[in-house]
Amino acid sequence: MKYKIFGAVFILSAICLALVGAKLLSDREARREQLANMKAPQVSWRAVEGWTISDMASDLEKRGLVTEKDFNTELKAVLADYDFFGELKDLNPKPSSLEGYLFPDTYFIASKPTASSVVKKMMDNLEGKMTTQMRVDIAKQDRSIYDVLTLASIIEKEVGRNTSKISSADLQALQEERETVAGIFMNRLKINMALQSDATIGYITKKNNPQASSADLLIDSPYNTYKYRGLPPGPISNPSLSAIKAAIYYKDTDYLYFLTMKDGTAVYAKTLDEHNVNKRKYLK
Repeated sequence: MKYKIFGAVFILSAICLALVGAKLLSDREARREQLANMKAPQVSWRAVEGWTISDMASDLEKRGLVTEKDFNTELKAVLADYDFFGELKDLNPKPSSLEGYLFPDTYFIASKPTASSVVKKMMDNLEGKMTTQMRVDIAKQDRSIYDVLTLASIIEKEVGRNTSKISSADLQALQEERETVAGIFMNRLKINMALQSDATIGYITKKNNPQASSADLLIDSPYNTYKYRGLPPGPISNPSLSAIKAAIYYKDTDYLYFLTMKDGTAVYAKTLDEHNVNKRKYLK
């Protein structure tokens, strides 16, 4: 009996040593890749706020950095692997895309990066931006990060500024508008009213029209928020921190309607009649 116990201890010790060795090897390989990337010539690449995965993949290939095929293959490979997305494993059905999780920012990457290094950098960036307090506040609202990013992705596309430069005052006004629009969408969700977001129609059609056509509104897709109530199945873009914060810290409001004028600013209404007046006034 004594020898069996010692034998078991020896086997367990050997297993532990093997696991430690594997971990050290993995860490060494990761460090080697990190050092190689640091030594390689660096280039800057900007992922624009509100871009989709398709937009990012296309731009990376156009700039000769990563092919669309490699980028999309890597995204599929990490979908079930990344610790930050543990909550996704409990969703039913499980998301088939990481749309919404690739944080838009300016990145400094190797001139010949791997798809893995680019994807990891973007996902790590989002994980860093989502502070502990933000996650606590999301949980207090009985919401998931996935739902918040889905709403934020709609806000990102619905409320912006059609200008290349924006002042600090405009940035503040934009944030307040996004928080109000987030409040409007939350009001609609609470009373089971369709979100009726033209941006979700654009995600289906791949068109960049500010207003959906009558024909587009009839498209049978779970992303058609005119036809189906509630949030769409997932994010429709990769939102900025501004839009994410607006989705979390939305304003309590009595408004149920809004429209976006040509310059990007939002106008609100409490009733459909008021909303129709705004449409005639501002969307001529």
